[in-house]
Amino acid sequence: MALRVLLADESTTIRKVFQLTLQDYAVEVKSVHVGVDVIPVTESFEPDIIFADVLLQKKTGYDVCSELKAHDHLSNIPVVLMWSSFMELDEDKFQASGANDHLEKPFDVDKLRNIIHNLVPKTKDSPVSRYLEFPKMPEFEESSQPSTPSLELEEPAFSPTPPEVTPSLGGPDGLSLSDSITSSETTDMSEFREVQLSAEPDIKAQDSAPAFELFSPDEDEDEDEDEDDDGAQSGSM
Repeated sequence: MALRVLLADESTTIRKVFQLTLQDYAVEVKSVHVGVDVIPVTESFEPDIIFADVLLQKKTGYDVCSELKAHDHLSNIPVVLMWSSFMELDEDKFQASGANDHLEKPFDVDKLRNIIHNLVPKTKDSPVSRYLEFPKMPEFEESSQPSTPSLELEEPAFSPTPPEVTPSLGGPDGLSLSDSITSSETTDMSEFREVQLSAEPDIKAQDSAPAFELFSPDEDEDEDEDEDDDGAQSGSM
């Protein structure tokens, strides 16, 4: 005697709870996550009972139940509407939907089994049930928007007082201030020495160059006059 359950709910944990709680009935649980899929899956799966969350996407559990009860071939299937404890069940919509029962989440094993016994006649006589010990059910939590995963961002830890920073007078490459100055002075002296050595050949070249005597224009005229006198004397002779 297999029990077929159609579970219209987005929680995978609830599906495990159903499987553990109803294992003595050789239960087969079929899950759908959106309301528009309930009718076509019901027609193909032919469940013994349907559990539908009132907060289904694209079509609420109230609307799904109303369509099931208005369907020619599916109206005799019992429908149980489920809702989470953070909200209240809309009694007017519940009555208008024609649902057979309701179940608040989270629920215990006895509550779920009592609903199954009352709505599915073939589960009332189960000789195996009296010998079963059900394990502890996994805990599950419902959120107001189950379809949207909640991201928990870890806030960075801030220290109430900023860390003390000791001013460092160190120079580059881990040198102290005095070492940095000495290193800078040494570098300047080395560069100066290189410039001095490179300039020495030019100075030596200037020392070895021939010297030129400077003369004035007056001296040049005197020399010309002396040459003219010498030429005249040689002509008269």
